[in-house]
Amino acid sequence: MNSKAIKPAIGFGLSALLTVAFKWIISTIGGGLFYTSAVRWAEVFFGIKEESVASWIISNAPPFVLAVLIIWAAFWASATFFHGSGPSLSGNPHRPLQIGFGTDQPYETTTTYAQTGVTRTVNISLLNNSERIVTECKLTIEEISPVTGYSNRYLLRDHITIPPQNSVYVAIAAYNEGRGNVASGQYIHLIVPTVGGYINSGTVGNVPIGSYNIRLRAATPDGIYDEAHCCLWIDEDGRLRLQSLSSPSSNLTTYSLISGEWRSGPAAVEDFAKRDLIDIRDKWSNKLEEAYLKGREAEDAIAAIRNKFPNGNIPDNSIEMKEYEAHRRRLEVYAKRYDFASNELTRAWDELRGDLHEKLINETLVAKGFRVPHVGGNPEIQISPAEWRILTFDNVKSEATKTGSNEVLYTGLVIGKKAN
Repeated sequence: MNSKAIKPAIGFGLSALLTVAFKWIISTIGGGLFYTSAVRWAEVFFGIKEESVASWIISNAPPFVLAVLIIWAAFWASATFFHGSGPSLSGNPHRPLQIGFGTDQPYETTTTYAQTGVTRTVNISLLNNSERIVTECKLTIEEISPVTGYSNRYLLRDHITIPPQNSVYVAIAAYNEGRGNVASGQYIHLIVPTVGGYINSGTVGNVPIGSYNIRLRAATPDGIYDEAHCCLWIDEDGRLRLQSLSSPSSNLTTYSLISGEWRSGPAAVEDFAKRDLIDIRDKWSNKLEEAYLKGREAEDAIAAIRNKFPNGNIPDNSIEMKEYEAHRRRLEVYAKRYDFASNELTRAWDELRGDLHEKLINETLVAKGFRVPHVGGNPEIQISPAEWRILTFDNVKSEATKTGSNEVLYTGLVIGKKAN
């Protein structure tokens, strides 16, 4: 093919490509109807027919490019303002949608029924921080641990509309707390809708009584979203509780520490307990060790005497028998001393733990840790002083257990001394 034939072919191909590109850009911005209207407008006012668009673009390239950029910028700005779909919202940097928690009404509501007693419902708020309306928002449980057996993901509510700078409240779970002669429920009920849109009253949302770490997600089709980790459980008074784990300081005081450092359980005892209690513990620890070592010496002496005779039978009235009896009496004495020192050492440790426990209640000391069961990625939370009334401090494992049981509620505990 010669050059005379190539040039027209290239021109035709470029014209076709520009025509397709023009149609795609205009249709993308305003849709097919907008493209048709634009072509008719160009033909009426400028005499440019659709098949002549390419040649017009080539001859007027600079103003065409400028016009396209202006139209595209106007479209992007309007889409961002009216639909919340602009790049500034991707990744949720400014939290235009926010999940909130609380402990008073309307975050907690109660209803009394004659036959079933009091039912408590816990709710979260969905706050629209933007200046535009949020529509078609969906709230889901993305993860629940431990797994309930039915599902690890639940739809709580969809088709949520939130006006600008406003909030709505969504029920998460309910529990029949009973009252008087009415027994409490055996399940926590997650407020999940059925296919028909009615709140499920069957077994789909029922989970056994326990402590659950939950990851909530609120999201819209145009990319606005927020996530929050929370804990759902029944407290020592039989009340349903829901507490945020994503922002633990929102409902708790943030303390400044004297040293600015946190101590593990064993180190906290040494640094923060009363000195006289530590001295008492050390005294009985030394006495326990002494009784143990002296008792072992007596046992070794008795074994050495027995080994001198066949089958360990020591002759009566022999010098060895007198030595044997003396060592045996020493062994009995040190065994009693060992038992006594062991009991006193246990009491001393109880006093030390009690001292720290009292300081945690009166806020002289503060503690933080991870709620059990722990889900990877959940932040540690600060334990409120009031909660220590039903917790027991395990200084060896750096854990907090429910008083009266071996149920671990917090792990990875660290303790600090509050600055005055």
